[in-house]
Amino acid sequence: MGKIKNLFIKDGVREYLKRMNGKGWQIKFVEKSNYKEVKETEWIILSEHGQKCTFKEFCNILTKGYSSRKIRFLIGPPEGFTKKFLINKKVLSLSSLMFSAEISALVLSEQIYRFWTVEKGKTYVR
Repeated sequence: MGKIKNLFIKDGVREYLKRMNGKGWQIKFVEKSNYKEVKETEWIILSEHGQKCTFKEFCNILTKGYSSRKIRFLIGPPEGFTKKFLINKKVLSLSSLMFSAEISALVLSEQIYRFWTVEKGKTYVR
């Protein structure tokens, strides 16, 4: 999960991961310092400068990825990514608002969980 220090955020992320992991999914959060290119992996970089997308577009990305390759999300550091690092990478934004990396991890895990419930045919309470 990276270095999430706020307990309430850590608990929230753990709860979403617990609901999905072990049920055909494996969700991890990776810090930039641990970033390594992997051929079988679709990397999605999260940055406030990324492409905004709807939940439907986010679902399409996840559907494409999990049906053929692993997807890994990389949440930006406080100073952001360099423009050079972002070249030729899929860069998404979770919102027009700016979030800390910890809040981004929580929002991302909730959105993945929302997608997971839809895929499983479950009702997600709004």
